[in-house]
Amino acid sequence: MKKLFYILTAALLTSCMMEDDFLDKKPLNTLSEEAVFNSAALAESFINAAYSVLPDPYQEGNISSITDESYFRYGGTSTRYIASGQMTPSNVIYMDQGGAAHNSRTTVLNIWNRAYESIYNLNYFLKYVNEKGSEIDQVSKDRLVGEAYCLRAWSYYNLIQGYAGVPIIKTPHNLDSEFGVKRSNFDDCVDFILEDLVEAEKYLPTKDECRQGRLNKDVALAIRARVTLLAASKLFNNPTSPDGSSRNPEGDIFYGKYDYEGKWQRAFEASQAMVDRADKDGAYSL
Repeated sequence: MKKLFYILTAALLTSCMMEDDFLDKKPLNTLSEEAVFNSAALAESFINAAYSVLPDPYQEGNISSITDESYFRYGGTSTRYIASGQMTPSNVIYMDQGGAAHNSRTTVLNIWNRAYESIYNLNYFLKYVNEKGSEIDQVSKDRLVGEAYCLRAWSYYNLIQGYAGVPIIKTPHNLDSEFGVKRSNFDDCVDFILEDLVEAEKYLPTKDECRQGRLNKDVALAIRARVTLLAASKLFNNPTSPDGSSRNPEGDIFYGKYDYEGKWQRAFEASQAMVDRADKDGAYSL
């Protein structure tokens, strides 16, 4: 009887150990974050997906068809309904998000959801690499981190063009996150973008060290020039509203603090830095 008891006990323990081993197996149809962010090739593929925030001027319904420059013969749910004045805050939402706008022909319009989806992924990458580190070689890691900061800056630049001040999200959301993040003032968004570009320049390779088609330090300089020019323009740097009424000189969500000389000087210096790359450094020519 004792012998039978020992056999049954051993069998039970073996079964439990085998079950634990089975449950501890990694899934075969997905990749863990450790696998992705510790592989130079997989980490680059992850960042490659974020390049989709860059505009595609060759889409079927060209953006010029929104104006009277061209005519798109199709497009009851794309450029034609915009040119006809039928677009509203409701039907600018994409079909795959429950609205009426065409999923691919109007991607230049409502970028809110798609931009924040990209921002989430970039935040996720930066959080993992900065907090947990990565086993990929330092050169590759620095380049990908620089690209992540640059793409996040570009995403927010696109957002403030259309929406002015937007929620600044620096870390990926989880189940315990506060989802009711309020929109930040316009100037705070500009400052955040410029901070990301400073970080991007630290890590991005130079033009000569960079593979064609990938972000480099000069791209960060060019984005800075565009961001500071936008912030200095009358659209966001103006003491009066379009109707002639006075604005809050300290700025708010919809426009920046009025500083004509300061913001135009900042824009001039940012543009000059890019021009110097051509004139002084000889990096570019006509």
